[in-house]
Amino acid sequence: MHLQPFGTEEMNLHIDNSHELSRDAMLEKIILLTVSYFCVGTELRFLNNNSEEDNKTGKSKKTESENEKKKLKELSEMWHAQALEASARFLPSECPLVSHVITNYQKHHSPALTTIPEDEELEEDLRIIRPLNEVKNDNINYF
Repeated sequence: MHLQPFGTEEMNLHIDNSHELSRDAMLEKIILLTVSYFCVGTELRFLNNNSEEDNKTGKSKKTESENEKKKLKELSEMWHAQALEASARFLPSECPLVSHVITNYQKHHSPALTTIPEDEELEEDLRIIRPLNEVKNDNINYF
């Protein structure tokens, strides 16, 4: 991926409002937003992977707690999901950026990759809400 920064001249361009509402300008903004979200999520994932590798090799001077690693992973997934949402909702499905974001999300954050702790006790409180009596509606005429 090759990204070039915006110059101050580009940020200060005074173009009429009709240009800002054109299809191409909106697509450009959506693409920039998607790429920004994707880059943040990818960098957070890289930071998380680097900290795990440093802990395995003993290079890390301070050990990160499991909660911090989990939080970093969740943040990475959240930013990746934001990129997925923006790209899949507003860009054409045949766009290479959309397919790249989808493929990358499935590779790194797919729900199928999560482990199910079968032997551990469930810590979440579950409440099942259901009616105590049957719901009857005598006003329905079937004939």
